[in-house]
Amino acid sequence: MKTPVATLLILAAAVFFAMRPRASPPFAFWVAAVPIAAYLAMSMTAHINLGLRHALAPYPFLFALLGAAMVHWRARYALAACGLLAAESLAVYPNYLAFFNAAVGGPSAGPRYLLDSNIDWGQDVLKLKSWMDARGVKQVCHCYFGSADLTYYGVTGPETPPTPDKRGDVDCFAAISVTPLYGVTSRPAIINGCAR
Repeated sequence: MKTPVATLLILAAAVFFAMRPRASPPFAFWVAAVPIAAYLAMSMTAHINLGLRHALAPYPFLFALLGAAMVHWRARYALAACGLLAAESLAVYPNYLAFFNAAVGGPSAGPRYLLDSNIDWGQDVLKLKSWMDARGVKQVCHCYFGSADLTYYGVTGPETPPTPDKRGDVDCFAAISVTPLYGVTSRPAIINGCAR
């Protein structure tokens, strides 16, 4: 989900060609594949799941494996794979934290699969402030997933009303981070302004 489709396709091709019956995998394949497999095996038995950042350690080995595999490709296939990777990566610029690959529907479909730190660190506070300034909005009702002080960025306003019957008591736009918007969080202590 968080790995570009081009990377997954290159990986599948690399494994396929490395495991062909008529040729044994080269030593370079095992140098890269063994650390990846060992790390993934260890991480799958861990009782911690805090997002993709805990699985980033094997990526250098993965990219070495992919590069070694692509050396043997025809130039047009290698360029097509690199073009696909560049296109998918640039399409989400500059919101890389919200990246989800095209196979799962891109960033707009991301919250259906992963939340919390996989997509939301409160990184759009500056965009919210720019939006407020552009429209002359002085305050917003907020439910913020993050630890930064919103007033430091000039974002002020009351908490979001807890129930629909209380929403008529306030006159403001609602600004809600994606994690609490979907009603899921593993760390309620860092959700600021979310009335319960």
